[in-house]
Amino acid sequence: MRNTDPEVLELNRLQLAWANTSANATLGRQRIVLDDGRFVGSVGFRQNEQTFDAVRLGYTGSEAFNLQYVYIDKVHRIFGDESPVGEFESSSHVIRLAGETGVGNLVATVLLLDLGGSGSASSQTYAVRWSKSWPLGDGILAANIQAAEQSGYEGMGPTVDLGFQSYGATYSSGDITFVGGLEVLEGAAGQSFATPLATLHAFQGWADVFLNTPPSGIRDLSIGITGKGPPVVSGAKPVSWAAFAHQFESDNGGLTYGAEFDAVLRIPINEFLAIETKAAVFSGAAGGPPDTSKFWLALEASF
Repeated sequence: MRNTDPEVLELNRLQLAWANTSANATLGRQRIVLDDGRFVGSVGFRQNEQTFDAVRLGYTGSEAFNLQYVYIDKVHRIFGDESPVGEFESSSHVIRLAGETGVGNLVATVLLLDLGGSGSASSQTYAVRWSKSWPLGDGILAANIQAAEQSGYEGMGPTVDLGFQSYGATYSSGDITFVGGLEVLEGAAGQSFATPLATLHAFQGWADVFLNTPPSGIRDLSIGITGKGPPVVSGAKPVSWAAFAHQFESDNGGLTYGAEFDAVLRIPINEFLAIETKAAVFSGAAGGPPDTSKFWLALEASF
């Protein structure tokens, strides 16, 4: 079993960056998070985050759209360089085009992933995301839809076409936000849609039961609520909290995997320190993944 929080000492970032009013560039070991981290993320929750040896170029000179290109030479994963799965050698390309339109915000992303010796993780993925928000009563209603198609790349990865769909909605009023969503990762011919560079911990429940998509795919129906409360310590930032419930089923085959409940409470102590408690309880269905419970207690420091 892989240790997702190993005892390691890693250099996570060493970069040169340049920017003006219409363009930017970053060279070196860097943190990259695209949108919600579903396709490329930093896995920032872990003790050792995921970073990239990469060249990143951006164009922001138009009010209508912005464009990013990333060439990834190496992926430093959360398992640490001492782990046999701690790195991906890479010759990968990521292109992201985003713009605001009259019907909402649109983002198109292309990922051409050649991850060296990990041929099974290599693939080409084409994704489109739409999002929009509206005033409603005393709050804001927001919705987003995302779809993607994935196939093999440079003779590696899946041998069949695999799809991904995500549907989400939120309603925020004051310090409370209600969340609902459905995410579908397809499975076919013993293969399944994969996002090897994602912040996977943020999706399909915090118990990390489904870091690898099952061969029959997965449907994740979720609801949740997030909020803020008064500060516990005078002068500190407000307390924040969240709770989510998931129901997991297969994309095909009519399988029920189980259900999960997640909760987190973050208590700022002062401007620099905060305490966070987090729990995840997965209840597996008969014949599915086993029951799993996890609890974290963390002291965070920011500088």
